[in-house]
Amino acid sequence: MHEWGWDDDVAPGFVLSGSVGLGQETPPIRRAAGVVTDVRARRDEFARQDVRQSRHYRGPMNFDPFDDGGEATTRAEVDAIRRGDSSMPEAPLSFRGIARDDIDGLAALVADAFVGYRAFAPAGWEPPGAGEQIDVLARWIADPDFWGILARERQTLAGHATFIPAARHSLRAAPDPALAHLGHLFVKPAYWGSGLAAQLLTRARTAASARGFLAMRLFVPAGQARARRFYTREGFTQVGEPFDAGLALPVLEYRRSL
Repeated sequence: MHEWGWDDDVAPGFVLSGSVGLGQETPPIRRAAGVVTDVRARRDEFARQDVRQSRHYRGPMNFDPFDDGGEATTRAEVDAIRRGDSSMPEAPLSFRGIARDDIDGLAALVADAFVGYRAFAPAGWEPPGAGEQIDVLARWIADPDFWGILARERQTLAGHATFIPAARHSLRAAPDPALAHLGHLFVKPAYWGSGLAAQLLTRARTAASARGFLAMRLFVPAGQARARRFYTREGFTQVGEPFDAGLALPVLEYRRSL
């Protein structure tokens, strides 16, 4: 049984001062300048710049869901503005610690993400179901050193991240007590390219450092080239050779100092 994962999209950091515990509410997303990334505000800003009539706009942005999203507004949002689409989300994301009641929803999100692994998995490969992740999350949450955070838009789950001490990983325990294991980093497709995944990752790194961990590791499928590039940009380095983490796919370990 595997105990790892991440989302199939990722994007730059939001530094959280201190760690986030179970059930603890945190403020809406803010960028370095302290401005809430409210889509409504961005729409107004683009309206003032007269995006619809701009001679400098030459179509959709060059978009990569693993890009760091440098601009406050994504390609989809710009295109929606040009269409006059009023269905864009208007609520900023908020964050809170993961609780036991969240397990079923998080497990379903992970199971849906694993379905995407078919794109690089061998023919006939079948993704694990949500039941396995329910067991994993229940076991992790029972660990006194578990850390987890989820992001939501109003009441809709958008993504989450978790870590535990690598020394207590059931499949590949590490002898280093100062090493954290990033178990989950998943974001729903609707939020790909928004910067959410990298914000979750940065929050996890910051929380791990605040708890005294000196380094963090993660497992990523060898076939997920874009995810590997993302983690490299985030300061992670491949360690060792591919191995089987219980998913019937070759997996690589990446690490970085905190």
